Amino acid sequence: MGKHNMKHIMLMICITILVFPYSPSLQIPYSFNAENMGMGNIYYVDQNHPLASDSNPGTEDLPWLTVQKAADTMVAGDTVYIKEGIYNERVIPKNSGSPGNYIAYIAYPGDTVTINGENISLPSDWGGLFDISDKSYIKVSGLRITNAGPNDNNAGILVDNSSHIIIERNYIYNTVSSGIGVWNSNNVVVDGNEVELACNDGEQECITMANTNIFEIRNNHVHHGGPGSIGGEGIDVKDGSSNGKVYGNHVHHLQRLGIYVDAWDKHTYNIEVFQNIVHNCNSYGFAVASEAGGLLENIRIYNNIAYDNEVCGIGIAGWGFMLKHPMRNIKVINNNFYNNGEGVWGGGISVENSDAENIVIRNNICSQNLLFQIQVEVSVQNLTVDHNLIDGYRGYEDEIYGDDYVEGDPMFVNPSGADFHLQKNSPAIDNGSPINAPTDDFDGNPRPQGKGYDIGAYEYCNDGKAFQKGFSYAAWWNDTYATYKSDISLENLHATGTEWVSLVTTWYQDDEHSTHIYADKNRTPSDASLIHAIEKIHSMNMSIMLKPTVDLQNDVWRGCIKFDSEEEWEKWFTSYKQFISHYANLAKEYGVEQFCIGVEYVETVHREEWYDVINSVRRNYSGILTYASNWDNYKNVSFWNALDYIGIDAYFPLTNTRDPTVNELLNAWKKWHNEIENFSHEMGKGIIFTEIGYCSQDGANIEPWNWEYSNKVDLKERADCYNAAFQTFWNEDFLCGIYWWCWLPDPAIGGENDTGYTPFRKPAENVLKSYYSINFSIEFEKPEEGILYIFDREIIPLPSNTTFIIGKITIQASVISKAPVDRVEFYIDDELKYTDDNVPFNWILDETVFWEHKLKIMAFDEIGNIASDEMDVMIFNIG
Repeated sequence: MGKHNMKHIMLMICITILVFPYSPSLQIPYSFNAENMGMGNIYYVDQNHPLASDSNPGTEDLPWLTVQKAADTMVAGDTVYIKEGIYNERVIPKNSGSPGNYIAYIAYPGDTVTINGENISLPSDWGGLFDISDKSYIKVSGLRITNAGPNDNNAGILVDNSSHIIIERNYIYNTVSSGIGVWNSNNVVVDGNEVELACNDGEQECITMANTNIFEIRNNHVHHGGPGSIGGEGIDVKDGSSNGKVYGNHVHHLQRLGIYVDAWDKHTYNIEVFQNIVHNCNSYGFAVASEAGGLLENIRIYNNIAYDNEVCGIGIAGWGFMLKHPMRNIKVINNNFYNNGEGVWGGGISVENSDAENIVIRNNICSQNLLFQIQVEVSVQNLTVDHNLIDGYRGYEDEIYGDDYVEGDPMFVNPSGADFHLQKNSPAIDNGSPINAPTDDFDGNPRPQGKGYDIGAYEYCNDGKAFQKGFSYAAWWNDTYATYKSDISLENLHATGTEWVSLVTTWYQDDEHSTHIYADKNRTPSDASLIHAIEKIHSMNMSIMLKPTVDLQNDVWRGCIKFDSEEEWEKWFTSYKQFISHYANLAKEYGVEQFCIGVEYVETVHREEWYDVINSVRRNYSGILTYASNWDNYKNVSFWNALDYIGIDAYFPLTNTRDPTVNELLNAWKKWHNEIENFSHEMGKGIIFTEIGYCSQDGANIEPWNWEYSNKVDLKERADCYNAAFQTFWNEDFLCGIYWWCWLPDPAIGGENDTGYTPFRKPAENVLKSYYSINFSIEFEKPEEGILYIFDREIIPLPSNTTFIIGKITIQASVISKAPVDRVEFYIDDELKYTDDNVPFNWILDETVFWEHKLKIMAFDEIGNIASDEMDVMIFNIG
């Protein structure tokens, strides 16, 4: 799309926003609130308008003066946009919305709108500055709610006896009681709010969810609470609440504990707490309790991080006002508890409630907590403690290891910088239990990534992303893999930064119509030599994809294997199952991480027998499975749904030109890139290039599969082909691995006169190292390319790669680093705008910016490395 058209589209979007302001119907729907937000009347409140009056009709030209006028007037489907100003008033909605027709209170895009309770005395019992009681289908978005008081139960936003309520992207500051309090309600979302100085010497918690059914508390930032002498926990789900989720929240610097689930005196059940970070709280990070005797039941706490809290990472607590504190079915799985406890007492996980039943503590990392890592100070019925990583066992009274534990340094990337990802050699990798383990990790990466589940909140994913930096390694003689030369060659391969090795072993059949597959006593690598190679590769901390292959003795391509009768097909698959099962058993016995069930059998992939092959492999082998399809055949494979990854031998033809430029190669990749990406999304699976390669010959890009294309050495074209492939796919989420073809077991092969596929001692090797050896990178996490953002929310994908930003936006940077990160700098058009030295690395872009600009982010680590990323965007923000 041309620049002129881009400007035209941007102009149209801006005009649309100004004339028809941002409607909540544009927003991505909530998981259980998918209704249209309504298309009723649009009203305006603007106290700074010279004609503002509550006697007006509430149009933009004749706006209302107060928010309460809107609250008294609006009915189902209506929206009010509140413009810049400090509104000293209490807001109490009069009417409810209806399904598909919310009543919405929204800060006008780009304006700072404050509902200020200073000098307003709220009711002495219960009351909120924004008070939603006995209502339904109400949305409050983008407001600042400040100074709610003066009584113990005065909240910033209070929701009571209401349903289908959305509280999103508000900033709540200085409230005597809760910043956001929800009571006796159902179907409530509390999303993306910031709550600061809540519970400023009042009761309740910064965010309270009490006696409420079906709710989500997500993506909130809760911090620096008040003194909290009679309240002040960060997020509390309590008092009969049920069927809810608490996730994606950041809670820190509170006078009391971070995230709490407390039954109080009512049955409280079916609560999930996951992907939260809690630190620097003057109590526990997380806790569960039954303070007043209500049954607490079916609580899952997983993929969370608690560090630097004053008492414990998590407590299974027995405190409260009753003699009994019943709870059962509490699961604490795959969390990180680090450096909790200060002063005279504290630790990692503390089990303190003798009334608890069926407690599971599994796959947690407990590292360098004060007096204990896991302590069980009472007798608990049906307590399971297993597969935890213990770092710093103190021998404290009641401290335990549990069953099947791992002991040692978890090897976090940078715990002092709050980066608790695992380094490659962490003992947490592959040592967890799959029982009740979450299906993905804190970052959303699927579990497992290797041969087993990892312990802790993060699954190890190769430098922080699920990407296999691979190379193919092949031999065609029975003892080659066991030779000294092969060991040297593998060490040379390891020096390139390769982390995965596709280990090729080949059996044979006589021709394309033969039904008997067999090991050639001379050409097939012996099991002993293959095992030697597996052990050598693992000794260098590289992972393996075992790739058994069938070739034909008559030199016809394996893609031609085909039969005319069902009897022949049956015989061939019977022989194939015997062949593949032999290697699947070997892979299991020697800890091979990934297994390829077949290679380029083009004329067979429609056959249902492949499911039987896959099932026979899975009966004995629990690792990752894929199949290596030919580049022009992957869409015809019928059994991708039974495998973990889509494998492609990616010998895609690129240009028709010898000696193309890198730009010409990049342009040639666009078609294939889009097709591969679309297929990945269609199938819902990641892609691995199980092979990709170019011989060192002039014209190699034209027919990459042809090792005799010209027989004229061309090292530059070969290096350019590597560069183009890396530039095209390196940062794509759908591509999960690359295996280049082919590194050979003879270290004498390679160099400037070699026309083959190996990059050894050629310019392409330097290209490979520049990507595979990288240990420091930065990229935009938000915004993404080709997305329309309106006031910090992702709205829709656009038909081009240009990103449109309307209103302010939070720029989010993702940094991968093996060294501590010193800082991240944010630029517009090469002008430094902001520096952030704390994880997560964010900047709120909220200044006057128009039209086309370049966003740039730069990361600096403590050892002098610099990484950067850039993005061209269209911005319309009036600041």
